[in-house]
Amino acid sequence: MLIVGLDAASDLRNFGYALGRYETGRAVAIESFGLLAAGTSPDEMKDVLVSAIHRESSALLAIDAPLGWPQALGARLVRHSAGAALPESKEQLFRRRTDRALMERTGKGPLEVGADRIARAAHRALDVLNRLRAATGRAIPLAWTPTLDGTAVIEVYPAATLRSRGVREPGYKRPESLDARRRIAESLAGELPGLADAVAASDHAFDACLCLLAAKDFLDGTAVPPTVDESGSAVKEGWIWVRQTNEPEGSVR
Repeated sequence: MLIVGLDAASDLRNFGYALGRYETGRAVAIESFGLLAAGTSPDEMKDVLVSAIHRESSALLAIDAPLGWPQALGARLVRHSAGAALPESKEQLFRRRTDRALMERTGKGPLEVGADRIARAAHRALDVLNRLRAATGRAIPLAWTPTLDGTAVIEVYPAATLRSRGVREPGYKRPESLDARRRIAESLAGELPGLADAVAASDHAFDACLCLLAAKDFLDGTAVPPTVDESGSAVKEGWIWVRQTNEPEGSVR
């Protein structure tokens, strides 16, 4: 099965992608990686992603970006007037339920789409998904089970995927952090053997490759799904798919 890793950014010149191949029980084979607005092509998304998806009967997109906003924030802002107090807590307004659940399980929390510039990357991610839908003629809904029919998308968080494997390399996304990315590639050689080739590439392309590993966890059935109580909010806010972590720690940014 084709799997597509996407590391979202508000600027397409920093929006990473990776194409890989998933087979049950096998390591992920990375086929290519890059940036959506890089190189000589004016539209890398059309030339690479759309053509790859067209060739496949089924594909899974794994994107590192929030795909929804906190329900409480949306409900409150509809009624809010400038200068009025906000009775809900900051946690309720700015963090989605999936964000809070992930912090409880892994000790690693994503940026807050309700309060941070990550909202611009999320907006771009949704735009890219919509453009892919239009270009491929596929609905690309959110996936909730590993059994796929057609093309679907999940939200992932590479930093938590690394933590689920005991890999701790804070700051690996900095352009100069080649040694940290090299150590990550060595740690994941058994599951993602081609990652070493992306060490010297853009950190966004490197993260897109890590999204492929999160896609593998989802398809393997090892990623933690929302509980029955969480499922309603997950449909509205989105859900971050990360496999179970056995060593929760305090929140690390």
